[in-house]
Amino acid sequence: MPAPQVTIPSQNIPLDAPEVVIPETVIPEATAEDGGSQWALLNLLLTILMGVIMLVLLILYFKNKKEEEADDEDVTASPTATAAETIAKAEAATSAAAPVKTAMDDEEEEEGKLKRKGFWRIMSVVLTLLAIVFFILTEDMRNPMVWTDRFTWIHVVGAIGQILVAFASRKKREDMDDEDEDQLQPQNANV
Repeated sequence: MPAPQVTIPSQNIPLDAPEVVIPETVIPEATAEDGGSQWALLNLLLTILMGVIMLVLLILYFKNKKEEEADDEDVTASPTATAAETIAKAEAATSAAAPVKTAMDDEEEEEGKLKRKGFWRIMSVVLTLLAIVFFILTEDMRNPMVWTDRFTWIHVVGAIGQILVAFASRKKREDMDDEDEDQLQPQNANV
């Protein structure tokens, strides 16, 4: 069965009607000079700097942790140490000037040091993540680039905080190195 035909009635449009031309609307774009949107290169560089510092801190943390574990294994498995040397070291450690420490005290002290080191690394990660999120929320890289904008001071504060965190974590390692050097000096004096 063939489809029924539909007829559309013609509209009565007068042929002498004037032709209307709608001009294209030009939408002006905001420029950096007009105070429009832009993104700051310095903010990107500071965010990248914070990420690099965080990566360095984390790499050094895990590298030093592996080295300390390897050193602990070397010390405990040292076949060259004689019983007399071990007793002499123990007596030197428990001299009258130094209070007697138990193995549990040493473990608690080392655990506290590790927690403090880990705390600074976690703070570094938190600062970097905040900087990345803040950059993504405040900067649209499709806009024109400028050197600084109204959010640059926040990125500068974050970068300074990241540098302070790096120095704080570094200082803890220097304290441990100083303690190691103090322990080595009396041994070298007896030799």
